[in-house]
Amino acid sequence: MNDFEKKIAGGLGNWSVGSLFLIAVSGGADSTALLSAMVVIARERGFRLHCLHVDHGIRLKAERQGDAEAVERLCVRFDVPCTVTIIQPGTIEQTAKEQGIGIEAAARLFRHRAWKKELARVSAERVLVAHTEDDLLETILMRFLRGSGPAGLAGMKREQYPVFRPMLSISRVDVLHYLEVRTISFRTDSTNNDIHYLRNRIRLKLIPLLDEYFSDSPSAWRKVVLAGAETHRYVADFLEDEASARISWTDETDSNRKRMSTTEDFFSVPEIIREESLFKAIDRINQANETTALPRRSVLRHFCRGCKNAVETGNVRISKEKDRIVIAERQECSESGFALFIRGGIDTSEEQVYSLQSGMLIKRSGNYIIGKEKIEVKEGSFPAVIHSTDNGKITVDYSGGSNG
Repeated sequence: MNDFEKKIAGGLGNWSVGSLFLIAVSGGADSTALLSAMVVIARERGFRLHCLHVDHGIRLKAERQGDAEAVERLCVRFDVPCTVTIIQPGTIEQTAKEQGIGIEAAARLFRHRAWKKELARVSAERVLVAHTEDDLLETILMRFLRGSGPAGLAGMKREQYPVFRPMLSISRVDVLHYLEVRTISFRTDSTNNDIHYLRNRIRLKLIPLLDEYFSDSPSAWRKVVLAGAETHRYVADFLEDEASARISWTDETDSNRKRMSTTEDFFSVPEIIREESLFKAIDRINQANETTALPRRSVLRHFCRGCKNAVETGNVRISKEKDRIVIAERQECSESGFALFIRGGIDTSEEQVYSLQSGMLIKRSGNYIIGKEKIEVKEGSFPAVIHSTDNGKITVDYSGGSNG
């Protein structure tokens, strides 16, 4: 094995002879290098390999087919069994629209679903994914810009069952050098240059700008960010342990999945532990429901501080019900007793929570996005109350007094 292959072998850790690994290969440089290196490692350590290529159905058909054919040729060359999974074009876009998430998040949802299905089918130990140190850096910057907490700022874990990332200490420069030395070609995804996606903006705009600003030592700022992520990993692990030990959640099985904790336990711990506990409990619901709808920390904070008795965020509703804290999948809003998370005013991106016994009280003019509808509240029309009717339509009552 050369140095590159030894690094991946070291990142993989110890596995018994005969272990089978499923390798996710897009056809790009990183995953091509991972497959190529694993062929050498498998030969020396007695592992077995299976390749999975996922066609997300997003790009032009010719480009997608070219990627799949390139991966299949590479697998024939290396004598590695290969499965190609095709997601019906339009499916990911529709899911993104329905769940209110980005295309990247929706694609990740279907990709992980395909990994788990193939992992079970071939009885593999883990799914090997070719995330590099550069991917880790980009992810940390993305999450920082989105206001993530300690777990988000810690970046990606090397192992998060069933995913295993043996290349997190390897740079993209190392990948390209390895492929050049071994004369192995790879595909380039046309969407990699589309700065509509935040990751691409960070990769193509922000990181080069930081490299230019810190031109005396471009690698220095990268090391500092990665070191900060390692610190956040310690913090995140500590908070997770504390939350698990001090707040106990129980499941209640019905058509509306719920997780419950006692109000006394929940509010007896520091606020940050309450927040992290809610994130973990919501994550459990999301995993069961196979959704990537993420809660907003600002909304959770309102609830954790006791400012609201009920809030809705992502795909869940969180409420205080007598002596219990209840997290449940969000249902369609009803005429009474709901809390809604809305965007207030066309001149601001600030999001606020309004909770009423009947309807939703609006205290300022502007355009409000509620579900898929935009409601305009005019100046001088207060108090205004927004209602949802039985047929799902949104109405505005400008009299306000009798309903608020």
